[in-house]
Amino acid sequence: MTIVPPRTGQPDPAIQIARLERRFAREREARLAAEAIAESGILALYQQQERLRLVQAIATAANLGDDPAIAFGEALREVCAFTGWPVGHVCMFDDDDPSRLVSSGVWYGADEPHLAPFREASAHITFTSGVGLPGQVLAAKAGVWVEDVTLEPNFPRALAAGRSGLRGGFAFPALIGEEVGAVIEFFQRSAIPPDPELLDMINQMGAQLGRVVERYRNARRLRIHNAELTTLYAEAQGQKEAAEAANRAKSNFLAVTSHEVRTPLNAVLGLSEALKREPLTVAQHELNDGVLASGQMLLRLLDAVLDMSRIEANQATARLSDFDIRAKLDAIIAIWTPRAREMEVNLRLDTSRLDLDRIRQDEGRVEQTLVNLISTPSNSPLRTPRSGSSPPPRTSNSVSR
Repeated sequence: MTIVPPRTGQPDPAIQIARLERRFAREREARLAAEAIAESGILALYQQQERLRLVQAIATAANLGDDPAIAFGEALREVCAFTGWPVGHVCMFDDDDPSRLVSSGVWYGADEPHLAPFREASAHITFTSGVGLPGQVLAAKAGVWVEDVTLEPNFPRALAAGRSGLRGGFAFPALIGEEVGAVIEFFQRSAIPPDPELLDMINQMGAQLGRVVERYRNARRLRIHNAELTTLYAEAQGQKEAAEAANRAKSNFLAVTSHEVRTPLNAVLGLSEALKREPLTVAQHELNDGVLASGQMLLRLLDAVLDMSRIEANQATARLSDFDIRAKLDAIIAIWTPRAREMEVNLRLDTSRLDLDRIRQDEGRVEQTLVNLISTPSNSPLRTPRSGSSPPPRTSNSVSR
Protein backbone atom coordinates (compact mmCIF):
# COMPACT_ATOMS: atom_id res chain seq x y z
CA MET A 1 0.00 0.00 0.00
CA THR A 2 1.45 3.44 -1.17
CA ILE A 3 0.96 6.55 0.83
CA VAL A 4 0.64 9.77 -1.32
CA PRO A 5 1.51 13.01 0.43
CA PRO A 6 -1.30 15.42 0.48
CA ARG A 7 -1.23 18.32 -2.02
CA THR A 8 -0.74 21.66 -0.51
CA GLY A 9 -1.20 23.73 -3.84
CA GLN A 10 2.31 25.33 -3.61
CA PRO A 11 5.18 24.50 -6.14
CA ASP A 12 8.45 23.15 -4.94
CA PRO A 13 10.80 26.13 -4.24
CA ALA A 14 13.85 24.31 -5.54
CA ILE A 15 12.18 23.65 -8.88
CA GLN A 16 11.10 27.24 -9.19
CA ILE A 17 14.59 28.51 -8.46
CA ALA A 18 16.04 26.22 -11.09
CA ARG A 19 13.52 27.41 -13.65
CA LEU A 20 14.28 31.05 -12.89
CA GLU A 21 18.00 30.46 -13.12
CA ARG A 22 17.58 28.85 -16.56
CA ARG A 23 15.36 31.72 -17.67
CA PHE A 24 17.82 34.35 -16.48
CA ALA A 25 20.65 32.50 -18.20
CA ARG A 26 18.77 32.45 -21.52
CA GLU A 27 17.94 36.13 -21.20
CA ARG A 28 21.56 36.95 -20.34
CA GLU A 29 22.80 35.00 -23.37
CA ALA A 30 20.26 36.74 -25.59
CA ARG A 31 21.24 40.13 -24.23
CA LEU A 32 24.95 39.42 -24.70
CA ALA A 33 24.30 38.20 -28.24
CA ALA A 34 22.24 41.32 -28.96
CA GLU A 35 24.94 43.52 -27.53
CA ALA A 36 27.57 41.72 -29.58
CA ILE A 37 25.48 42.15 -32.72
CA ALA A 38 24.87 45.80 -31.94
CA GLU A 39 28.52 46.39 -31.17
CA SER A 40 29.59 44.65 -34.37
CA GLY A 41 27.08 46.68 -36.40
CA ILE A 42 28.19 49.92 -34.78
CA LEU A 43 31.84 49.04 -35.43
CA ALA A 44 31.12 48.14 -39.04
CA LEU A 45 29.15 51.35 -39.48
CA TYR A 46 31.97 53.35 -37.92
CA GLN A 47 34.56 51.68 -40.13
CA GLN A 48 32.43 52.32 -43.20
CA GLN A 49 32.02 55.96 -42.24
CA GLU A 50 35.78 56.26 -41.72
CA ARG A 51 36.45 54.72 -45.11
CA LEU A 52 34.01 57.14 -46.73
CA ARG A 53 35.64 60.01 -44.90
CA LEU A 54 39.06 58.88 -46.13
CA VAL A 55 37.82 58.56 -49.72
CA GLN A 56 36.36 62.06 -49.55
CA ALA A 57 39.56 63.40 -47.98
CA ILE A 58 41.69 61.79 -50.71
CA ALA A 59 39.39 63.20 -53.41
CA THR A 60 39.73 66.64 -51.84
CA ALA A 61 43.51 66.29 -51.62
CA ALA A 62 43.66 65.22 -55.28
CA ASN A 63 42.07 68.54 -56.27
CA LEU A 64 44.37 70.84 -54.31
CA GLY A 65 46.05 72.31 -57.39
CA ASP A 66 49.03 71.45 -59.58
CA ASP A 67 51.65 71.25 -56.81
CA PRO A 68 52.25 67.58 -55.86
CA ALA A 69 53.88 68.62 -52.57
CA ILE A 70 50.58 70.08 -51.34
CA ALA A 71 48.21 67.44 -52.71
CA PHE A 72 50.32 64.40 -51.81
CA GLY A 73 51.25 65.88 -48.43
CA GLU A 74 47.57 66.09 -47.50
CA ALA A 75 46.90 62.58 -48.86
CA LEU A 76 49.76 61.14 -46.76
CA ARG A 77 48.38 62.79 -43.64
CA GLU A 78 44.91 61.37 -44.22
CA VAL A 79 46.07 57.82 -44.94
CA CYS A 80 48.43 57.78 -41.95
CA ALA A 81 45.64 59.04 -39.69
CA PHE A 82 43.28 56.32 -40.97
CA THR A 83 45.72 53.41 -40.86
CA GLY A 84 47.74 54.43 -37.83
CA TRP A 85 50.96 53.97 -39.82
CA PRO A 86 53.31 56.78 -38.76
CA VAL A 87 55.48 57.39 -41.85
CA GLY A 88 54.44 58.14 -45.46
CA HIS A 89 56.53 58.94 -48.54
CA VAL A 90 55.92 59.64 -52.27
CA CYS A 91 58.13 58.54 -55.17
CA MET A 92 57.66 60.18 -58.58
CA PHE A 93 59.27 59.69 -61.97
CA ASP A 94 62.48 61.53 -62.75
CA ASP A 95 61.70 64.42 -65.12
CA ASP A 96 64.87 63.68 -67.09
CA ASP A 97 64.40 59.89 -67.18
CA PRO A 98 60.74 58.71 -67.12
CA SER A 99 61.81 55.10 -66.51
CA ARG A 100 63.14 55.78 -62.99
CA LEU A 101 61.30 56.51 -59.76
CA VAL A 102 62.96 58.92 -57.34
CA SER A 103 62.04 60.53 -54.06
CA SER A 104 59.72 63.50 -54.52
CA GLY A 105 60.80 64.95 -51.18
CA VAL A 106 57.20 64.71 -49.93
CA TRP A 107 57.08 62.98 -46.52
CA TYR A 108 54.76 62.66 -43.57
CA GLY A 109 55.92 61.88 -40.03
CA ALA A 110 59.59 61.62 -40.96
CA ASP A 111 60.91 64.72 -39.19
CA GLU A 112 62.17 62.84 -36.14
CA PRO A 113 66.00 62.60 -35.91
CA HIS A 114 66.08 58.80 -35.75
CA LEU A 115 64.43 58.64 -39.21
CA ALA A 116 67.22 60.66 -40.84
CA PRO A 117 69.11 57.56 -42.16
CA PHE A 118 66.01 56.31 -43.98
CA ARG A 119 65.20 59.72 -45.42
CA GLU A 120 68.78 60.17 -46.66
CA ALA A 121 68.85 56.70 -48.22
CA SER A 122 65.52 57.35 -49.96
CA ALA A 123 66.79 60.67 -51.34
CA HIS A 124 69.85 59.08 -53.00
CA ILE A 125 68.35 55.97 -54.57
CA THR A 126 66.44 55.42 -57.81
CA PHE A 127 63.99 52.62 -58.53
CA THR A 128 63.40 50.92 -61.84
CA SER A 129 60.68 48.39 -62.59
CA GLY A 130 60.83 45.50 -60.14
CA VAL A 131 63.55 47.01 -57.92
CA GLY A 132 62.65 47.80 -54.31
CA LEU A 133 59.16 48.40 -52.95
CA PRO A 134 58.36 51.24 -55.43
CA GLY A 135 59.76 49.17 -58.32
CA GLN A 136 57.58 46.19 -57.38
CA VAL A 137 54.51 48.45 -57.37
CA LEU A 138 55.58 49.85 -60.75
CA ALA A 139 55.87 46.34 -62.20
CA ALA A 140 52.62 45.05 -60.67
CA LYS A 141 50.62 48.29 -61.15
CA ALA A 142 48.99 47.39 -57.83
CA GLY A 143 49.66 47.60 -54.11
CA VAL A 144 52.47 45.55 -52.51
CA TRP A 145 52.77 44.64 -48.82
CA VAL A 146 56.07 43.78 -47.07
CA GLU A 147 55.71 42.32 -43.58
CA ASP A 148 59.28 43.21 -42.53
CA VAL A 149 61.37 45.37 -44.85
CA THR A 150 64.56 44.71 -42.88
CA LEU A 151 64.35 41.03 -43.90
CA GLU A 152 63.23 41.65 -47.50
CA PRO A 153 66.02 40.85 -50.04
CA ASN A 154 64.45 43.15 -52.63
CA PHE A 155 64.53 46.25 -50.43
CA PRO A 156 67.71 48.32 -51.07
CA ARG A 157 66.99 50.55 -48.06
CA ALA A 158 66.75 47.67 -45.59
CA LEU A 159 69.85 48.70 -43.58
CA ALA A 160 68.70 52.33 -43.32
CA ALA A 161 65.19 51.19 -42.37
CA GLY A 162 66.61 49.06 -39.55
CA ARG A 163 68.71 51.96 -38.26
CA SER A 164 65.60 54.16 -38.30
CA GLY A 165 63.42 51.61 -36.49
CA LEU A 166 61.10 50.87 -39.43
CA ARG A 167 59.97 47.35 -40.30
CA GLY A 168 56.49 46.96 -41.80
CA GLY A 169 55.76 48.59 -45.17
CA PHE A 170 53.23 48.75 -47.96
CA ALA A 171 52.86 50.87 -51.10
CA PHE A 172 50.29 51.47 -53.83
CA PRO A 173 50.34 53.28 -57.21
CA ALA A 174 48.77 56.58 -58.24
CA LEU A 175 47.33 55.58 -61.61
CA ILE A 176 46.73 57.61 -64.76
CA GLY A 177 44.47 55.21 -66.58
CA GLU A 178 46.58 52.04 -66.61
CA GLU A 179 49.87 53.92 -66.27
CA VAL A 180 51.66 54.32 -62.95
CA GLY A 181 52.18 58.02 -62.29
CA ALA A 182 53.67 57.81 -58.80
CA VAL A 183 54.11 55.39 -55.88
CA ILE A 184 52.94 56.18 -52.33
CA GLU A 185 54.58 54.10 -49.58
CA PHE A 186 53.96 53.80 -45.82
CA PHE A 187 56.04 52.36 -42.98
CA GLN A 188 55.39 51.00 -39.50
CA ARG A 189 57.73 50.51 -36.54
CA SER A 190 56.81 46.84 -36.15
CA ALA A 191 56.39 43.93 -38.52
CA ILE A 192 52.77 43.78 -39.65
CA PRO A 193 51.16 40.82 -41.44
CA PRO A 194 49.47 41.69 -44.74
CA ASP A 195 46.01 43.24 -44.52
CA PRO A 196 44.35 42.48 -47.88
CA GLU A 197 41.22 44.47 -47.01
CA LEU A 198 43.25 47.62 -46.22
CA LEU A 199 45.44 47.18 -49.29
CA ASP A 200 42.42 46.73 -51.53
CA MET A 201 40.77 49.86 -50.16
CA ILE A 202 43.95 51.90 -50.58
CA ASN A 203 44.40 50.60 -54.13
CA GLN A 204 41.01 52.03 -55.06
CA MET A 205 42.26 55.51 -54.22
CA GLY A 206 45.11 55.30 -56.72
CA ALA A 207 43.04 56.66 -59.61
CA GLN A 208 42.10 59.76 -57.61
CA LEU A 209 45.72 60.51 -56.70
CA GLY A 210 46.72 59.89 -60.32
CA ARG A 211 45.03 63.20 -61.18
CA VAL A 212 47.68 64.97 -59.10
CA VAL A 213 50.45 63.56 -61.29
CA GLU A 214 48.49 64.18 -64.48
CA ARG A 215 48.02 67.87 -63.63
CA TYR A 216 51.68 68.15 -62.66
CA ARG A 217 52.78 66.68 -66.00
CA ASN A 218 50.40 68.90 -67.94
CA ALA A 219 51.63 71.98 -66.07
CA ARG A 220 55.25 70.97 -66.70
CA ARG A 221 54.60 70.41 -70.42
CA LEU A 222 52.87 73.79 -70.54
CA ARG A 223 55.85 75.47 -68.86
CA ILE A 224 58.24 73.82 -71.33
CA HIS A 225 56.00 74.79 -74.26
CA ASN A 226 55.75 78.36 -73.00
CA ALA A 227 59.53 78.52 -72.59
CA GLU A 228 59.96 77.26 -76.17
CA LEU A 229 57.44 79.81 -77.43
CA THR A 230 59.23 82.55 -75.50
CA THR A 231 62.52 81.50 -77.08
CA LEU A 232 60.98 81.37 -80.55
CA TYR A 233 59.36 84.76 -80.00
CA ALA A 234 62.68 86.24 -78.91
CA GLU A 235 64.36 84.75 -81.98
CA ALA A 236 61.58 86.06 -84.21
CA GLN A 237 61.90 89.50 -82.64
CA GLY A 238 65.65 89.39 -83.24
CA GLN A 239 65.13 88.36 -86.85
CA LYS A 240 62.49 91.05 -87.27
CA GLU A 241 64.80 93.70 -85.86
CA ALA A 242 67.65 92.44 -88.06
CA ALA A 243 65.35 92.52 -91.11
CA GLU A 244 64.19 96.03 -90.26
CA ALA A 245 67.79 97.14 -89.79
CA ALA A 246 68.72 95.55 -93.14
CA ASN A 247 65.72 97.22 -94.77
CA ARG A 248 66.72 100.59 -93.34
CA ALA A 249 70.28 100.03 -94.54
CA LYS A 250 68.95 99.12 -97.98
CA SER A 251 66.77 102.20 -98.12
CA ASN A 252 69.67 104.38 -96.99
CA PHE A 253 71.91 102.76 -99.58
CA LEU A 254 69.39 103.31 -102.34
CA ALA A 255 68.85 106.91 -101.29
CA VAL A 256 72.58 107.64 -101.13
CA THR A 257 73.30 105.76 -104.36
CA SER A 258 70.46 107.50 -106.19
CA HIS A 259 71.72 110.86 -105.00
CA GLU A 260 75.27 110.05 -106.02
CA VAL A 261 74.17 108.84 -109.45
CA ARG A 262 71.87 111.81 -109.96
CA THR A 263 74.75 114.32 -109.64
CA PRO A 264 76.87 113.06 -112.57
CA LEU A 265 73.74 112.25 -114.57
CA ASN A 266 72.58 115.85 -114.32
CA ALA A 267 76.01 116.85 -115.58
CA VAL A 268 75.65 114.47 -118.55
CA LEU A 269 72.22 115.89 -119.32
CA GLY A 270 73.53 119.41 -119.06
CA LEU A 271 76.37 118.64 -121.43
CA SER A 272 73.95 116.92 -123.81
CA GLU A 273 71.69 120.00 -123.75
CA ALA A 274 74.69 122.15 -124.53
CA LEU A 275 75.75 119.81 -127.32
CA LYS A 276 72.27 120.05 -128.78
CA ARG A 277 72.88 123.75 -129.44
CA GLU A 278 76.05 122.99 -131.42
CA PRO A 279 76.05 122.54 -135.19
CA LEU A 280 75.62 118.77 -135.56
CA THR A 281 74.67 116.49 -138.38
CA VAL A 282 71.22 114.94 -138.43
CA ALA A 283 72.61 111.59 -137.25
CA GLN A 284 74.51 113.29 -134.44
CA HIS A 285 71.36 115.16 -133.34
CA GLU A 286 69.49 111.87 -133.25
CA LEU A 287 72.16 110.29 -131.10
CA ASN A 288 72.27 113.30 -128.80
CA ASP A 289 68.49 113.28 -128.48
CA GLY A 290 68.75 109.63 -127.54
CA VAL A 291 71.27 110.50 -124.83
CA LEU A 292 68.94 113.19 -123.48
CA ALA A 293 65.91 110.87 -123.53
CA SER A 294 67.87 108.07 -121.87
CA GLY A 295 69.19 110.40 -119.20
CA GLN A 296 65.73 111.76 -118.43
CA MET A 297 64.40 108.21 -118.28
CA LEU A 298 67.20 107.28 -115.88
CA LEU A 299 66.24 110.20 -113.64
CA ARG A 300 62.67 108.93 -113.53
CA LEU A 301 63.94 105.44 -112.72
CA LEU A 302 65.96 106.90 -109.88
CA ASP A 303 62.79 108.53 -108.58
CA ALA A 304 61.09 105.13 -108.77
CA VAL A 305 63.91 103.61 -106.74
CA LEU A 306 63.44 106.27 -104.08
CA ASP A 307 59.71 105.45 -104.08
CA MET A 308 60.46 101.89 -102.88
CA SER A 309 60.57 103.02 -99.28
CA ARG A 310 57.16 104.62 -99.73
CA ILE A 311 55.81 101.42 -101.31
CA GLU A 312 57.08 99.30 -98.39
CA ALA A 313 55.36 101.71 -95.98
CA ASN A 314 52.13 101.58 -98.05
CA GLN A 315 52.49 105.29 -98.66
CA ALA A 316 53.19 105.28 -102.39
CA THR A 317 50.94 107.48 -104.52
CA ALA A 318 50.60 107.73 -108.26
CA ARG A 319 51.98 110.90 -109.85
CA LEU A 320 49.31 111.49 -112.43
CA SER A 321 49.95 113.73 -115.40
CA ASP A 322 48.84 114.13 -119.00
CA PHE A 323 51.45 113.02 -121.52
CA ASP A 324 51.72 111.91 -125.16
CA ILE A 325 51.84 108.13 -125.21
CA ARG A 326 52.91 108.05 -128.86
CA ALA A 327 55.83 110.32 -128.14
CA LYS A 328 56.75 108.20 -125.16
CA LEU A 329 56.73 105.02 -127.24
CA ASP A 330 58.78 106.70 -129.96
CA ALA A 331 61.34 107.85 -127.39
CA ILE A 332 61.69 104.37 -125.87
CA ILE A 333 62.09 102.74 -129.28
CA ALA A 334 64.62 105.38 -130.27
CA ILE A 335 66.64 104.66 -127.11
CA TRP A 336 66.71 100.91 -127.66
CA THR A 337 67.15 100.94 -131.45
CA PRO A 338 70.99 101.28 -131.34
CA ARG A 339 71.20 98.34 -128.93
CA ALA A 340 68.87 96.34 -131.18
CA ARG A 341 71.12 97.02 -134.15
CA GLU A 342 74.12 95.76 -132.19
CA MET A 343 72.18 92.59 -131.49
CA GLU A 344 71.18 92.40 -135.20
CA VAL A 345 67.51 92.74 -134.28
CA ASN A 346 65.01 94.80 -136.23
CA LEU A 347 63.11 96.78 -133.59
CA ARG A 348 59.95 98.34 -135.01
CA LEU A 349 57.03 100.21 -133.42
CA ASP A 350 53.52 99.55 -134.70
CA THR A 351 50.92 102.03 -133.36
CA SER A 352 48.29 101.48 -136.00
CA ARG A 353 45.83 100.16 -133.39
CA LEU A 354 46.54 102.91 -130.87
CA ASP A 355 43.38 105.03 -130.90
CA LEU A 356 44.53 107.81 -128.54
CA ASP A 357 47.47 110.17 -128.28
CA ARG A 358 47.41 111.57 -124.78
CA ILE A 359 46.63 109.71 -121.57
CA ARG A 360 46.49 110.63 -117.88
CA GLN A 361 48.66 108.27 -115.91
CA ASP A 362 51.85 108.03 -113.88
CA GLU A 363 54.33 108.69 -116.66
CA GLY A 364 57.28 107.18 -114.79
CA ARG A 365 55.45 103.92 -114.06
CA VAL A 366 54.24 103.55 -117.64
CA GLU A 367 57.69 104.26 -118.98
CA GLN A 368 59.29 101.79 -116.54
CA THR A 369 56.80 99.09 -117.53
CA LEU A 370 57.44 99.57 -121.24
CA VAL A 371 61.20 99.54 -120.78
CA ASN A 372 60.94 96.34 -118.74
CA LEU A 373 58.87 94.70 -121.49
CA ILE A 374 61.64 95.40 -124.01
CA SER A 375 64.73 94.86 -121.86
CA THR A 376 63.77 92.02 -119.47
CA PRO A 377 66.17 89.12 -120.16
CA SER A 378 63.46 86.46 -119.92
CA ASN A 379 61.44 87.75 -122.87
CA SER A 380 63.49 90.41 -124.59
CA PRO A 381 65.36 89.93 -127.84
CA LEU A 382 67.79 92.60 -126.57
CA ARG A 383 69.42 90.51 -123.84
CA THR A 384 73.19 90.28 -123.90
CA PRO A 385 74.58 86.98 -125.21
CA ARG A 386 76.57 84.89 -122.76
CA SER A 387 80.31 84.91 -123.11
CA GLY A 388 81.44 82.46 -125.72
CA SER A 389 77.96 81.84 -127.09
CA SER A 390 76.96 82.46 -130.67
CA PRO A 391 75.07 85.67 -131.47
CA PRO A 392 71.28 85.42 -131.48
CA PRO A 393 69.59 84.76 -134.78
CA ARG A 394 68.37 87.71 -136.78
CA THR A 395 64.72 88.27 -135.94
CA SER A 396 62.14 90.91 -136.64
CA ASN A 397 60.35 92.28 -133.62
CA SER A 398 57.60 94.79 -133.39
CA VAL A 399 56.18 96.67 -130.42
CA SER A 400 52.50 97.39 -130.71
CA ARG A 401 49.69 98.45 -128.42
